Amino acid sequence: MLKIAKVCLITISAVVMAACSTTNSIPYKASTSNVITIQNNLKASNKKVTLGTFSMASGVTEDLMCRLMGPVKVAPGKTMSTFIKEAFQEELFLAQAYDSDAPVKIEGVIEKMSFSSVSPANWELSMRVSSNKSPGYSV
Repeated sequence: MLKIAKVCLITISAVVMAACSTTNSIPYKASTSNVITIQNNLKASNKKVTLGTFSMASGVTEDLMCRLMGPVKVAPGKTMSTFIKEAFQEELFLAQAYDSDAPVKIEGVIEKMSFSSVSPANWELSMRVSSNKSPGYSV
């Protein structure tokens, strides 16, 4: 009985310790498809945009956990809203559609963010995108 208790204690300790690691994602890389779409939509008007505030809606948390792995860090050292803003900026810049002095300022609010590591694993994200020229929409 004592041997079984020791084996159980060691197994539980190993599982608890293994669950403490952090999962980091691959750094973001601009999508060629997105860059081409931005160019095609803004080319004719030669319009440029800038980015304003990107934030999390009230009640939305960035504390995502992966079962048996611990916290999921999408962008280590950055908030999710900063990560998304920088991704937008990278794609707009590569499409030559970004200008920090542009009259159109795009903003975003992350309305929902959830993650499940249970099969089938998935992410669920919802963001309200708007500008000083449009009330915007949720995606």
